Amino acid sequence: MRPRAFTLIELLIVIAIVALLVALMVPTFSKAKSLARSAACAGNLHHVGEAFTVSLGTRPHPDPLEWPQCPQDAVPGGGIYLCPEADDAMADISQYEIWLQYEEVYISFEDTSAVEGLCKVIDKGDYTEYWFDDGWYRDLDDFLFHVSKTTPKVATFRPDLAGVGHGRIVSLCRRREVVLGWEDLRNRSAGDSFTLDGEGLTNYGINSRLNEVSTSAMLVLLDYPRLRAHEGEDVTKELDQGARHLGQLNVLWGDFSVRAAGPTALDPWVHPELWER
Repeated sequence: MRPRAFTLIELLIVIAIVALLVALMVPTFSKAKSLARSAACAGNLHHVGEAFTVSLGTRPHPDPLEWPQCPQDAVPGGGIYLCPEADDAMADISQYEIWLQYEEVYISFEDTSAVEGLCKVIDKGDYTEYWFDDGWYRDLDDFLFHVSKTTPKVATFRPDLAGVGHGRIVSLCRRREVVLGWEDLRNRSAGDSFTLDGEGLTNYGINSRLNEVSTSAMLVLLDYPRLRAHEGEDVTKELDQGARHLGQLNVLWGDFSVRAAGPTALDPWVHPELWER
């Protein structure tokens, strides 16, 4: 006697059960993957804390302006400076723009000379020139930035002799937010420069309020979309953006321990003692 074959209905029931099991298991696998990445991130911050102890010597806390060169100069190990849950390392020049306030136009750091006539890019070998027009004559010679190809990259400002903006405000922005100190390029001088945030080196941000009297209860380094945290930006919004690990941020604390916390628990308007003394 031949064995009975599956009927179509029985086959559909089996397929439905398998599909249901897969649907139930996928979120579990996704959460497990996120937890593994969070643990890897915490391990990275722990290693960065150890690197700080090597690089700082007798100093109790790092200088925020030295991050990430300190401790990378002493302990390179690039992988430990990158959170596995983040999309990428911090900004390159493509994340910066020029804002022409009077025209309400953002100009990207990319060659648009053949189309809009607002930015021209010239490769000079060891650096790149970005020529900009302030929207007046479309002659692409009003001001430029020299951007080095070293790591970290440094952008140096070179205004036209006639000035920038023709009496109107021109600003440097990053991700559509004005860069502090660069609100009006008319107030900047030739040779003024800034270091591109992170430039492929890290996606962790350091507490910009660290100083010699900082305590072990203060945060040092954390998941953050900027190189330096609490430097005049909207910290509450940036903390929400940095909450990469199931709504939490991993934090390297002043005693070089690593613990996770939610955005509200780290908000400087709620807990200022975590940020400065």
